[in-house]
Amino acid sequence: MFSSLNNLLNWGDGFTPSGKLMSIIDTLQSDANFLLFHFISMYLKQGNQVLLVGFEQSLFHYFNVARKLGINLTQENKTGRFSFVNALSIPYPWAESGEGDSIEGFKAFPCSFFTTSNDAECLKKLYLLIEREIQKFTTKNEGLKGVVIIDSLSILHNSTSSTSILDLLHYLCNITRERPNFGVVVLTHGDSEEDNLLVQGICHQSDITFLVAGLQSGHSRDIHGQMEILGVPFSPPLLHYKVTENNAQFFLPGTKG
Repeated sequence: MFSSLNNLLNWGDGFTPSGKLMSIIDTLQSDANFLLFHFISMYLKQGNQVLLVGFEQSLFHYFNVARKLGINLTQENKTGRFSFVNALSIPYPWAESGEGDSIEGFKAFPCSFFTTSNDAECLKKLYLLIEREIQKFTTKNEGLKGVVIIDSLSILHNSTSSTSILDLLHYLCNITRERPNFGVVVLTHGDSEEDNLLVQGICHQSDITFLVAGLQSGHSRDIHGQMEILGVPFSPPLLHYKVTENNAQFFLPGTKG
């Protein structure tokens, strides 16, 4: 969990945003994957639930990065606080063998229902799986918070229409309305013209948006990029950041470098 970011957002110790749809829009130049791990860490370290739908990376990747942040996803999975949906096979048939789930003692959900070409039917099944997991958790852990994290909608967009993805997002918004203890975080790559309609629709539906991009002034050794923040009251509209192996630092423009 990146304390400098929480401080600048006025999210104090022990705070986890809930009842919100939060979108992260990044670029090929500025990968915002580190923000996903910020939310994973934030929720798990407070004893809350994380359901991660992985379209872009294998379980092994998430496990290794989380370990550097002091989180054991295998242990969190055993306690029921962390669940992983393996959707890496979309649109890569070579991943359907389940190689992304090869961590001993870890139970992941395969996405075999994506073998059909019917977009709406596939996404409906994904939504029902998410809803079922949330219901299971809230029944056993009344009062605790949770988050659904999707990494990333751009990969899903390679084989699914923008309209179908935005429909899925609409139903995920219902989760935040019907279960105010739950939030939703989605990552999307925003520098492709083909993704413009999708990105605009995501931003329109989101309560909070993080726009991650390279520095307008160009490359800097001490600053890796900038992040525009929409929808967080009393927070700075723009931050600079620097990512290290097991941390990320955030600061106001002009205060470093």
